[in-house]
Amino acid sequence: MGGGGVQVVTVWVTEGGYRPGVVVVGAGRGVEVVFRAVGDPGCGRSVVVLGREVVVPVGGERVVRLPAQPVGRVRFVCGMGMYVGFIDIKDRGSS
Repeated sequence: MGGGGVQVVTVWVTEGGYRPGVVVVGAGRGVEVVFRAVGDPGCGRSVVVLGREVVVPVGGERVVRLPAQPVGRVRFVCGMGMYVGFIDIKDRGSS
C-alpha cells in the first residue's frame, strides 16, 4: 500500500481461482486492484467487482480503480460465479 495516496494491491488470476483470496486495504482511500492472469486461467479472467465486469487478457493484467470505501468487505467473482475473492476494508487504526 502506498503512503497517503491510492493503495495498490495485486490479485493473481489462476486456474484454481484468485490468489490471494482476500486482500486488505485501509478505509477512506482509493484502491487500485491489479488483476494479473497466470497463463490462461479460463473463466477467472472475467472479474465482476462492484457490479462492473472487466476481462483480464491471457497472460496480462487489468487494473480496477475503486473510489474510497467505508469499512466493510467488497466481493469480486468470476463471470460464472465459480471463483470468489474479497477486499477487506479496515479502519486505519485496525491491524
